Amino acid sequence: MIIVKIAAVNKLNYLLRSALGISKTEANGIMLLIPVMFMLIASPYFYQYAMLGEAIALDYAEMDKLTTEMEARIKKKDSLSFKTYKRYETNKSKKFEYLTNKYPEKRFDNTERTTTKYTKPVITSFDLNMVDTTGLKRVYGIGPVLANRIVKYRELLGGFTSKSQLREVYGLQDSVILALDTLAYIGDTFNPSQLNINQLDENTLKKHPYFSWKEANAIINYRYQHGEFKSAEDLRKIHLLDSSKISRLLPYITF
Repeated sequence: MIIVKIAAVNKLNYLLRSALGISKTEANGIMLLIPVMFMLIASPYFYQYAMLGEAIALDYAEMDKLTTEMEARIKKKDSLSFKTYKRYETNKSKKFEYLTNKYPEKRFDNTERTTTKYTKPVITSFDLNMVDTTGLKRVYGIGPVLANRIVKYRELLGGFTSKSQLREVYGLQDSVILALDTLAYIGDTFNPSQLNINQLDENTLKKHPYFSWKEANAIINYRYQHGEFKSAEDLRKIHLLDSSKISRLLPYITF
């Protein structure tokens, strides 16, 4: 066994001399330094391991000490001697005192609860051709937009001659029309603005809601070809105008 180890050492010595180009003595020195260097490198790790084991042992000992002290304190608190207990005995002859509120008592006035009843505003009847947007907005269901739309359509027409014309206003619901039919009226002496179809051109006529572009041009062409209109019978000669349309136009035109 010893012979084998010597042979291994000699072989390592030979390898070092061959690889590094050094003498046999120098190779022996290197072989001695290798274990020393390994021990120096590994010594910090061995030291930390030894210290860690010692620290763990100290921690366990400290924990055991603290646990013992806490158990002793708990037992001491839980155990009361008879003399100590007597100090907490109540006085039976003394009336039990309740903790009183130091703040002054809050008093409330004995007032009766009053409720305000909602009273629905009373809207008086109004002239459909005289009412402004403020008056129209008092009607339930009519806001600023619809109020302005009703007034504008009234101006384009030249005034309402019948409450049924409210159905021609865009956006009015049946409930609103019914409310207006109940509240509004048209004066007996009201006369709408009229258009003279013998004097006005087609651009003016077509601005009226009851005239289309074709109908306005047809009236102007008839006037150029046949002269002025004398009565409603002349309107019937224009094939674009039927009896229903002429009836709607008559309150708003003059000859």
